[in-house]
Amino acid sequence: VPRDSRRAALSAKHGVQRIAGIALRASQGEVAFDWPPQPRFDWLYEGSLCTAGSAMVKIGLQFSANLENLSSFKAGEDFVWYLKLKCMSCGEEGVNWHSVEADSKSACKGGPGSANLVIRCKLCSRENSLDVIPSSLVPYTADDSPSFKTIVAFDCRGVEPVAFDARDGFEAVAAESGSRFAQVKLEDNEWADYDEKAKQTVGVYELTHRFVKLKH
Repeated sequence: VPRDSRRAALSAKHGVQRIAGIALRASQGEVAFDWPPQPRFDWLYEGSLCTAGSAMVKIGLQFSANLENLSSFKAGEDFVWYLKLKCMSCGEEGVNWHSVEADSKSACKGGPGSANLVIRCKLCSRENSLDVIPSSLVPYTADDSPSFKTIVAFDCRGVEPVAFDARDGFEAVAAESGSRFAQVKLEDNEWADYDEKAKQTVGVYELTHRFVKLKH
């Protein structure tokens, strides 16, 4: 008999109910701690502890753009991601934009811990959450243009992004002079400026995006 099967049989025999590593002996009224904890609920992972019972999906945001005289273009420090979201439980797509910041956390009501965004679906009332994965942030470079490239990834629990609004907070680096442009603001998904050192225009044109599901 496999070890897990024997353990499950013993747990049932002694009335042990395991909840995230805590064994509650209901028949005896005593509480014992099982260490190391058993990953019984899939909201126990390295990011958010929200949304018990929802499978985590990793979603990547990809950019495609034409860069003029730029070596790189990326989300700047304290960047705010503006997203429209879809509930993965009932399929409801929200019409409002939600701001998501990697350094901002909200407490979860449906479980312990916190997430960058905690939201309750207006249709099915399910609590969902989303986290920015800081280590996934990479610049979009001249070598990438005009292909699609994943520039950030999100850990999604019960919700997935369906639209992104590119506003401000980007940073760009000139290819020839190395001049840095901070707080780049896009209008109609484009931006242009002038590099005084290199005496030439720089810009981001025809920026488009898409979301892709990534492997864990």
